[in-house]
Amino acid sequence: MSTFWSNAIRWLDQGRNGVVGVVEKRAVPVLSKSGFTCEYTDFRKDLSVYMGMAYSGAHAKEIQDFVAEGGGLVIGGHHRSLPLTWYEDKSDPTSSNCQQGMEGTRLLN
Repeated sequence: MSTFWSNAIRWLDQGRNGVVGVVEKRAVPVLSKSGFTCEYTDFRKDLSVYMGMAYSGAHAKEIQDFVAEGGGLVIGGHHRSLPLTWYEDKSDPTSSNCQQGMEGTRLLN
């Protein structure tokens, strides 16, 4: 695993050495080899860091509270049916806003 991701997760964990919850099953062995305690799981309040995807707005309020209380969050995704770049989105007045099209952006409120 790259130094960037290892440092990012350690920073989000803030020295708690807690469980990193991961929604992408293939990431668990990679993260575990780097010394993290990882579990393939959906969001849970007892995690130290939650690594989720932007495809779902499920648990949005709970995740907002989790982060506000000091929990670490990594969220990402790519919506293939929307423009691939910010420029494409802005240059086409008929396109939908790619940021609003992702359910996970509810976490930004």
